[in-house]
Amino acid sequence: MKNNRKNVYKKPNPFVFGLFKLGSKIMTKFKFKLKVLRNETLTAKKPYVLIANHASAIDFMSICACLKGRAHYVISNSFYESLSIHPFLKACAVIPKNQFQTTIVDLKKMKRVIDNDMPLVIYPAGMMPEDGASTPIPLSTGKALKWLNADVYVAYSSGSYFTKPKWGKKFRSGKITIDIYKLYDRETLVNTADDEVQLAVEKHLYFDEYAVQETALVPYKKGNLIEGLENVLFKCPECGKEFTFETKRDTMTCKNCNYSVKADKYGLLNLNSGSKLYFNLVSKWAKHNEKLLIDEITSNPNFNLTGKGIIKQVNHKKHKYLPVGDCLITLDKDKFTLSGVIGDKPISKEFSTSLYPTMPFSPGKYFELQDGTDVYRIELLDGKQTIKWAVALKIFYRLKKGGNFFDA
Repeated sequence: MKNNRKNVYKKPNPFVFGLFKLGSKIMTKFKFKLKVLRNETLTAKKPYVLIANHASAIDFMSICACLKGRAHYVISNSFYESLSIHPFLKACAVIPKNQFQTTIVDLKKMKRVIDNDMPLVIYPAGMMPEDGASTPIPLSTGKALKWLNADVYVAYSSGSYFTKPKWGKKFRSGKITIDIYKLYDRETLVNTADDEVQLAVEKHLYFDEYAVQETALVPYKKGNLIEGLENVLFKCPECGKEFTFETKRDTMTCKNCNYSVKADKYGLLNLNSGSKLYFNLVSKWAKHNEKLLIDEITSNPNFNLTGKGIIKQVNHKKHKYLPVGDCLITLDKDKFTLSGVIGDKPISKEFSTSLYPTMPFSPGKYFELQDGTDVYRIELLDGKQTIKWAVALKIFYRLKKGGNFFDA
């Protein structure tokens, strides 16, 4: 019988991973001033699973700089397939998977890491926040951790969001703090109920970067630049209009009523013009907008969003997303409905809102819908609308499943 190459375990290439680790140590030490509160993995017995909160694109650097030896990272398949450094990622033996869809095949790949006595790094939320506060963690996470059957450690970082906000354009020098500690040993994990593990994961990975920054007051180089934030804070608290904000360097102004806020070097907001400062924290403002949208949705059983857009899909040879067609897309409480043309062939698909706690998206640019291994990147013609679609999906999912994942 021939061996199935896909099932052959491979360790990260020591030379390539070594370069990755060296670069991570240099960047986190000199640009991001990484401070390690504790690192219990230095004396950990392999294998183990390290779960981490995910606030920024550079979070992997902080962990890599701290871990002893090599490790396998679980990353977004969309990210894996669409970067020019794909060969580098492959050499590091990362495990790509579709976000919010963990198949038995994905779990078996992770289990092979554990069975070969290697560390496994997972970001359970699977997505960076647009507003500095935690994104939902899939409800199957606790059960999956128990199935992997290994010690579980937590890597909790703070400050990385401000080095590169999801809506921002450039990396910023600043300060990152990380705390790495054991959450469960294998024996305790096996004997703990699934829902109890789930709650522990959500509790230990919960964060609100702005709430911490309000008292920490860590300055970031050009931390006052908020260009792009208009794609996150979509409703003006003064006049109530949507998608009316424009940003210029450190100032965001409503085109309808001229309400304006100005950011300081800490990333906190101050009143520039208007009746009063409603929110000094982006996370509080975003949460307020979400509550208003909840009211809008629950008061209107026929609530829906409709828009025209461009469909992009990964070109596996070029490792980038390229336009493949045009579409009309609708979101209601039950589903996304996607109709259009890819190439010269019509497409008509539905995606249930009960399957996704949230969706991959980039504020002002696109969101992604996943159908098995197929990913449809939708760029709305009015990109500013993207954030409302993303928030509406989170609301629909919570209304179906019940409750709020992040009640403090």
